[in-house]
Amino acid sequence: MERALRKTLDTIRRDVREHRMWCAGTRLLVACSGGVDSMALWALLDELGPSLGHTLVVGHVDHGLQSGAEAAAVVTDRGAVTGHAVLTRRLHLQPGADLQARARAARYGALREMADEAGAAAVVTAHHADDQAETLLMRACRGAGVGALGGIARVRLDGVVRPLLGVDRGAIVTAARLLGVSWWEDPSNRSGAYQRNRFRHEVLPILNSVAPNAATGLARTAENAAGHAEALRHWVGAAVAPHVVRTGRELTLPIALLPEETGLLAPLLAWICCELDVDAPSHAAVRQLAQTLRSTPVRAASGDGRRADEIACRLRGLHVAIGAGQARFLAAAPQSNGDGSKDDETARFDA
Repeated sequence: MERALRKTLDTIRRDVREHRMWCAGTRLLVACSGGVDSMALWALLDELGPSLGHTLVVGHVDHGLQSGAEAAAVVTDRGAVTGHAVLTRRLHLQPGADLQARARAARYGALREMADEAGAAAVVTAHHADDQAETLLMRACRGAGVGALGGIARVRLDGVVRPLLGVDRGAIVTAARLLGVSWWEDPSNRSGAYQRNRFRHEVLPILNSVAPNAATGLARTAENAAGHAEALRHWVGAAVAPHVVRTGRELTLPIALLPEETGLLAPLLAWICCELDVDAPSHAAVRQLAQTLRSTPVRAASGDGRRADEIACRLRGLHVAIGAGQARFLAAAPQSNGDGSKDDETARFDA
């Protein structure tokens, strides 16, 4: 076996075991678009089957946005060669705003359905170190906090796992060629209309020319950030949880535990949002709430579940009521502005 291929297999095997992605006897659904990354993932997991003890079934999603016959043929042809079952789904997406986000959500929904149908305990995707580096750069350019800089999660709560995050794209293409894998080239991957493509084809090559293996280093930075964010959530929870009263989708804690400094308040709100399963608020919203905590309390009108002596505000998917020495946090769905947008990026206060 070629040294490069052996190194890639060793990295994946180590990461699967270290991060407990799955155990022996697990049935996996490999998400396969027909592109080089996912086709290589399929072949690599096939090679690792004897040592990791998993079995495979393949899931292919056609977004219905262009002719998907060529991609589907690449996947089904390999399924015939390897003997793996190939499940397929075709989506019917309408053109319009947020098409990429809607396609992504629909794709994961279809993959979970296929995993349930096949009795697979996990969905495996082909996200790799270069994807992680691109994600880190894009989020850093938006001024993201440490949690968001953690990038793409190796293991998600919904059963999605990413065993290639420790492997760069060059190694994946090399593995595909050494394993005799054929693949389909998606023309949209070259389109300059997508920000990620511009980072992939313009920014990362420059970084790699200046600092060799920059993509791998950025991926490690994302992993370090994810570890720090997880540690922060753990210790915030350990300090705060004994003082929290939970009633359904509401958390109540003493107002004395709410710091007035934005940098200290942000990780506490992130922990609360994680507990209530809502998106964490933006930095601007956290800063606005911190300013309110430092200001003189005002009286809020009653009639919406608040007491008359409470300050009430709304963050992203979260209602907050502060008063009588306590702060109450209630999970809520994002509120529409009537034009399809969501008014959830900044805090709104009712006085």
